[in-house]
Amino acid sequence: MADTERIRARAHEIWEAEGRPEGRELEHWNQAEQEMAASETGPDPELTPERAQKEISGDAPAGAEPAGGPALQQGTNAPGPRG
Repeated sequence: MADTERIRARAHEIWEAEGRPEGRELEHWNQAEQEMAASETGPDPELTPERAQKEISGDAPAGAEPAGGPALQQGTNAPGPRG
């Protein structure tokens, strides 16, 4: 599947998960692009918007890998140790 099609499909999933709000197409597209950029294999098929929100709020199940993979530290957008 082409990258554009995968981004479109993921943006649609995000839109549906958020209750199909109007006027947030660009936000959903950008989120889908960022998720794909964070993973060389494309979007994590197990990472739903609900799971991502739980991870952000600290309600993720014990042992769950953080969104973006193990290289990203909680509270940062950059991999590696904090300085």
